[in-house]
Amino acid sequence: MTRSFLPGVALIAMTTGLSGCLVSQVHQRQDFGVAVSQDVVAQIADPDHRYPATPPPSNGARPSVALPRKSAPTSG
Repeated sequence: MTRSFLPGVALIAMTTGLSGCLVSQVHQRQDFGVAVSQDVVAQIADPDHRYPATPPPSNGARPSVALPRKSAPTSG
């Protein structure tokens, strides 16, 4: 009875031993990582950017009025 049992145990041992040699191949789509690449490109500043000759119009009075309003404590 032990002799007929030995090939089964040997087969299980070989199968278990060889299962560690398997390499899982994850198949990903070809566009995997494109979103990350686009985000990185979007966050990098353009070193050759050309600014317009005149700066955009600004109004210094508006921020000076808004600052005291924002920092004032609110009652509630």
